[in-house]
Amino acid sequence: MLAGGVQLYFVRHGETDWNLAQRYQGRQDVPLNRTGRAQAARNGRALAQALGRRAATLDYVASPLMRARETMEIVREELGLGRGAYRLDDRLAEINYGHWEGQLWRSCRARIPKDLRRAKPTPGIGSPTGVKATERCRSASLHGWQRSAATAWSSLMAASCACCAV
Repeated sequence: MLAGGVQLYFVRHGETDWNLAQRYQGRQDVPLNRTGRAQAARNGRALAQALGRRAATLDYVASPLMRARETMEIVREELGLGRGAYRLDDRLAEINYGHWEGQLWRSCRARIPKDLRRAKPTPGIGSPTGVKATERCRSASLHGWQRSAATAWSSLMAASCACCAV
């Protein structure tokens, strides 16, 4: 829950070739493709239009994964802020999908017990082997990050898996 008066601008990373192929990425450091870079630029222009000069007053935080860093850098460039001057936070990184990483969604879904096939696998439910229990708690960690962000800043831009609050 964000504290009163805090606005969070959360930008998901742009498309990668693995997104396009419907492969689990998880912690694999997959770069943006051309479409993903165009998506990041479009989001940066939309934020520039919405925020104007206020964009320079925000705190910028991104996942350490390449696709989120690249998204953040493109967004910042469109905001006229330069590509650097943002922080990295591991809690914004995607969860670890273990041996599913790099595999097609459909091939992994075929391995999930029949009663779990209706929903996309989530941490702790139909999770792949090789994923530590701490990884299964990633959503709790992200919630904790959101709580700390809500009290630490009045304005924040985050890029996940690149974020900004005002």
